[in-house]
Amino acid sequence: MEYKYNVYSDIYHLILTGKKNIEVRLLNEKSEKILVGDYITFNNLGKEGEQIRVRVLNKNIYDNVSLLIEDNDIEKILPHCSAKELELLLIKIFGDMVKTSKLVTFQFEVVK
Repeated sequence: MEYKYNVYSDIYHLILTGKKNIEVRLLNEKSEKILVGDYITFNNLGKEGEQIRVRVLNKNIYDNVSLLIEDNDIEKILPHCSAKELELLLIKIFGDMVKTSKLVTFQFEVVK
């Protein structure tokens, strides 16, 4: 299956350069359906028409941010970010939902 997510330019370029290969999302109806082997197209919100297509290699679901951080290489989620900075960023992005929802990670590889 094919799915689409929007990302900001800085995240888009981290994916493009291979520095980021794990995406974090809230577990919801869309993210729950994505399986290993599926494809995700990341659209660059900063430049219309720029897209990167990736294939999902691994998917994990976490009950909270702490478990997600313990189980993942933060450098692959957001390079040069500490565990605390990542936690605060996820709270900023997802708001209070991050405290009450499960989280999902998708490890991926860029498809040329």
